[in-house]
Amino acid sequence: MKKIIIYIIFIFIIIIGLFFIQPLKNHISFLKVKSTNLTELKVGELKLGLIKRNYSENEWIKTSNSNYFKVNNRKEIVAISLENNQSNINNTINIHSTKKDIYDYLGENYYRRNDDQGYEILGYKDSKHDIKIEFFCLDRNVERIIISKLGE
Repeated sequence: MKKIIIYIIFIFIIIIGLFFIQPLKNHISFLKVKSTNLTELKVGELKLGLIKRNYSENEWIKTSNSNYFKVNNRKEIVAISLENNQSNINNTINIHSTKKDIYDYLGENYYRRNDDQGYEILGYKDSKHDIKIEFFCLDRNVERIIISKLGE
């Protein structure tokens, strides 16, 4: 009977451990990565910090070319989501870019994590300016790109 209880406790600890290991691993990867200067990133005319009046805060707003942006209470753009294949970042990276294209443009100081929808996410952070960019990849191709202030 004692062995069964120990066995059940052991299985329970393993299940709980697996539940918490991946988020912890993702967080450690984010904290350890070196900073990359991301201040010049923009999608067309959209850039973090740009003032956009007459929009509700913390809601994704669709642009005419099917990208999205979000503003804060000061009406500054705090996040940009690139989801179509006709737009690009600084005339370089777009939805059809490969991981190699990303590494060539932004360098090797990236973090990697997986989300619950099956995306492998490659990210870069700019600690000095509180900016991050994340590339949501399936297989070898980029499906979505989000540029945002840290914490958004």
